[in-house]
Amino acid sequence: MPKLAILVIVLGYTAAFLIQDFGFNQTSTLNGQHATVEDSFRDLVALIVEEKRMRLKLEARLNDAENKITQMHLFNAAVSNELEKERNELQQMKIVCNDLRLEIDNITADKSFVSLQTLNSIQTDVENITDILSSLKLEDKIRHEEATQLNRTLVENISKINGQLQNANNSLNSIRAMKRHGFSVYSPDRKSGSGTTPVKFGGIFYNDFNVFNMTTGMFDCKLSGLYILTFSIVKSNEIEGSVTCRVYKNGHRISVFAATIAAGGYFYSSGANYFLYQLYVGDHVYISGCNLPDRLQPETSFTGFLLSPVG
Repeated sequence: MPKLAILVIVLGYTAAFLIQDFGFNQTSTLNGQHATVEDSFRDLVALIVEEKRMRLKLEARLNDAENKITQMHLFNAAVSNELEKERNELQQMKIVCNDLRLEIDNITADKSFVSLQTLNSIQTDVENITDILSSLKLEDKIRHEEATQLNRTLVENISKINGQLQNANNSLNSIRAMKRHGFSVYSPDRKSGSGTTPVKFGGIFYNDFNVFNMTTGMFDCKLSGLYILTFSIVKSNEIEGSVTCRVYKNGHRISVFAATIAAGGYFYSSGANYFLYQLYVGDHVYISGCNLPDRLQPETSFTGFLLSPVG
């Protein structure tokens, strides 16, 4: 069964305990809190759907960037070919011009073989060819500048796209971390949990990123944010007495606890609590301060997951 589905089942089981008697007759309040947890689940599912949508959008933008890069390379190759052709033509015209100048010099040296009109015609041809050469040089320079500017623009656009892709990738990583950052454990060690010693658990429903240390019995915060934390304690009423456990953070007790009723009888009694809490990287949260830890049943559980990251 997928881990997320197991987490939903555990939280549903926990919510069921919330309906039972806390000793404070606050049934309507618990129903409102249960609705809050269900809203959080819906938000978590919406985040997963949003991640898939963003991934598809990023893939489309990446493909578009690759197509633009390919078009840029093709355009540069075409411009280079055209420039090479024009350089060859320019070189050939230079050769023709030099040949004409040599011919003029030869004719000038022997004016008896040519008329003045012929010389003027040849001079005009040389001037025309010179103008054409100058025009070709100017066009070559303009095309080179245009190609350089286009290449610079494409490089800037590609750099912007890469930056956007990096930002989107960071957002995706944040969403992935957020949707998987949580734990749910059960089956407490009855020899632990007294005083300020953390209750250690032997069973795991969900523990991605190993955020719950099974050796120490502590939830180790690895991503700062707002968390939903819930725990339920179960005891058999074959044993007299009420069991009470509290929540600790970094060695200090916080004002959250759960307790079972003290009634006897051959049935189970339970107590539960859940709350929102702001945690930061390096914080440690655990269940401790149990008055009768040896009476805890295997159904006792501790669950938490990231609702919203910060930073």
